[in-house]
Amino acid sequence: MVVKSILACVVVGYGVIMNEQAGQGQVAQNPTGQGQMMANLQSSSPAEQQGIRGRVVQLTGNFMPRGGRSPDRQSQQPIQTTVWIFSGQLSGDSPRWPVQEAEHHAQLLRQVTSDAHGEFWVELPAGSYTVMAQYDTDLYLNSFSGDGYYTSVDVRPGEVTDVTLTNREQATF
Repeated sequence: MVVKSILACVVVGYGVIMNEQAGQGQVAQNPTGQGQMMANLQSSSPAEQQGIRGRVVQLTGNFMPRGGRSPDRQSQQPIQTTVWIFSGQLSGDSPRWPVQEAEHHAQLLRQVTSDAHGEFWVELPAGSYTVMAQYDTDLYLNSFSGDGYYTSVDVRPGEVTDVTLTNREQATF
């Protein structure tokens, strides 16, 4: 299998995705580095689908670098939540977006729920998508492309894109 990795961004959000067409979410494991949203493009065999699979995690505690790091200073927990998928890029100037506004947005495509391990899967056609996690009454994604838009994820024909959404609100760096 050929794997190409693209560091998409550092994310301060978490999320989950639900496949409305299938009426269910499927889950796949995605080990990536903590504190980063990684997009890995993998060539798929004919038996594989195309879309996005990912993991939602929350960091808490002190992640400041120092020698002899003690495990009780920090944690990385999987999050079971709702992940929202929007087509294309979305403009944004804040990491938070109220659910009341997002649920009526014309670009909203799907929602799925991550499992107890924070993992999710959604089949999607090739294209560009913005993936956000629900955090209480807000969607949350602290990752911007630098031109006034949230960072988007590309799905290519016959490929699965791996994403890790990380909520870092309760972590110190």
